[in-house]
Amino acid sequence: MVLKKNPNSNQTNPTKSDASLLTMSSEDAKAELRELIERHSKFDRDSILRSGKITSIFFDLKETILSSRGAFLTAICLLNMLKPNVKALGGHLDSCYSLGVSTSMLAAISGQSIDCFYVMHEGHAKAYGKFKSIDGPLKPGTKVCLIQDLVTSGSNMIQMIRKLKDDLDVEVIQVITLLDRNDGAIHRLDQLGIDYSYVFSVKEFTKEDNYSYA
Repeated sequence: MVLKKNPNSNQTNPTKSDASLLTMSSEDAKAELRELIERHSKFDRDSILRSGKITSIFFDLKETILSSRGAFLTAICLLNMLKPNVKALGGHLDSCYSLGVSTSMLAAISGQSIDCFYVMHEGHAKAYGKFKSIDGPLKPGTKVCLIQDLVTSGSNMIQMIRKLKDDLDVEVIQVITLLDRNDGAIHRLDQLGIDYSYVFSVKEFTKEDNYSYA
C-alpha cells in the first residue's frame, strides 16, 4: 500500500463515497478506478488507433484521469507500483502530464521525493522560451519511470527512452501504463531490459473472444 489506513479513524466501514483518498489502500483505489473506467471511458465500437489498427473497443481514459477523483485514484495506483530507486516520472505532454503531476504531489504528501517531467510529442521542441523538447528537473544519470494512460505496441515508449538517453543521459528503468492493450509492448520493452507493468489489461474489460484488432 502507498498510504496506510489511519488506525485511529472513527469510521468503521467507510463507503467509497465517504472514504478519505489519503487513507485509501491501493487495492481499494484500483477497484474504484476500474469502475470509473468501465462507466466513463470504455466504448464498444470500432475505432482507429494511432498505430493505424482498428479496434473493436475504444477507451477515452481522459474522461477518467482528468476528473478530480480519477486523478487521485490513478496516482495512488501508480505510486504504489514505482520502483524504490525511481527519482522522477513522466511521459508525453499530451497524454500523461496530469498523471505525472498528481503522482509526484502524492509522493510528496507521503514523504517521498519524486520529480516529474514531460516530453513533447514526437520530440518537437517548443517554439518559445528555451525551446525545450524535454521539460523538468532532470539531471544526467537520473533513474526515471515513463508513464502513459494507454499503451498499445510500446513504440512511443521506446522513442522516449532513446530520446531521454540521447539528449539528457537519463536512464529509464521502468514503464507503467494505466491500461495495456495487449499488443506486444511487454515483449518489446523486455528486449530493452525495461521493467514494464500496467494497472489494467484490456482483457479485464472484455471477453477475449470479443476483443480484436483488424
